[in-house]
Amino acid sequence: MATRLNKGLANRQGGMGNTLKPAADGAFKPLKVEKASAKAAVAASSNCPVQAAISQVIPASRAIRSKRIKVVQEIVRTAGKEGGFVSVRERPDNVQDIYIDEIGNESLVCAYVEHIYAYLHQREKDVVAANYMDKLSVNTRMRAILIDWMVSVQYKFHMCQDTLYLAVSIVDRFMSTPELDITKEELQLVGVTALFIASKFEEVYPPEVSDFAYIADNACTKAQILETELVISQTLNFDFTRPNSNHFLRRCSKAAQSDAEDYVMAKYICELALLDCSFVAVYSSLTAAAAMYLMLNIQAQRLADGSSMDLSDDSSTLWTADLEYYSMYKEKEVQPIAQRLLAMVQAAPTAKQQCIFKKYSSKKMFEVSTIVSQSVESLTLPQL
Repeated sequence: MATRLNKGLANRQGGMGNTLKPAADGAFKPLKVEKASAKAAVAASSNCPVQAAISQVIPASRAIRSKRIKVVQEIVRTAGKEGGFVSVRERPDNVQDIYIDEIGNESLVCAYVEHIYAYLHQREKDVVAANYMDKLSVNTRMRAILIDWMVSVQYKFHMCQDTLYLAVSIVDRFMSTPELDITKEELQLVGVTALFIASKFEEVYPPEVSDFAYIADNACTKAQILETELVISQTLNFDFTRPNSNHFLRRCSKAAQSDAEDYVMAKYICELALLDCSFVAVYSSLTAAAAMYLMLNIQAQRLADGSSMDLSDDSSTLWTADLEYYSMYKEKEVQPIAQRLLAMVQAAPTAKQQCIFKKYSSKKMFEVSTIVSQSVESLTLPQL
């Protein structure tokens, strides 16, 4: 383990990160083309045999590409049945294909989407025990404080959600290692190092190690972060990535035909689950499905003008056949987890950890945390 955090370190000199230097003058100068000569060039190109050949090749190549997509889809479908890939389920007739409009887009690799999610469902089964912190010198309250701080760092550095989820996963998996004991003084060092590792996986331009040392208020040095990075990497055998709730929430949101506000609201509910250590033992896909289920009930309650109506008779239409198929969970499976999430959402406005609540109270986030806190006071989930 890395050396203990040194609270008396000297203040960091200088600003955060490195700035990009502008390119040298005249590095890229556009060609100056006279209008007359440009028109002449266009006219000449129309009579050029090469240009004519290109005009014939482009449509042909598009047709070939479209044919290849269909061939790949058939290969993947057949191989899945024969066990060549991760096996997938057949889609029932009453479930719509939510990816049908994206089949022609090669960048979305729709031919592989079912196998990708089948693989993610397999990978998520490697979870941490809910009581793993019983052996540590730190407790669940300290962990919640750390996660709350990590959320603030992710937000200040404008890092993506997947960076936060991966960092929290690294923290939990590292601290659950049987032979390790993390002290209170080392906890922040583990958290900031996990963010540093996760940012290099997920961010296009990850912050520098010096930025993370600075944001930790100089509670640790660059050398300590790099040393702890090596310890974490070796302990986890460089196996960092795990599916997170965000991966499955995107699919559930598509199946529910959610708009931007609905999706952000479900993200808020999922993120609150990061604070509760008991959720480390819950599959990410189940947490995402439960967050989607709770969001649908909250929105249904809002449509009822915030009354105390009981949704038990109307909830059957909320969890549709599409959601059941694409989430891989029945309503009776998501309801108990949604009930736990509801308790967290109701307690969020007055909880000690406020970073997530404040983060989602901004206009950029549609002020969903404020909306949710006003809507869940009288919300009753159906008893199945």
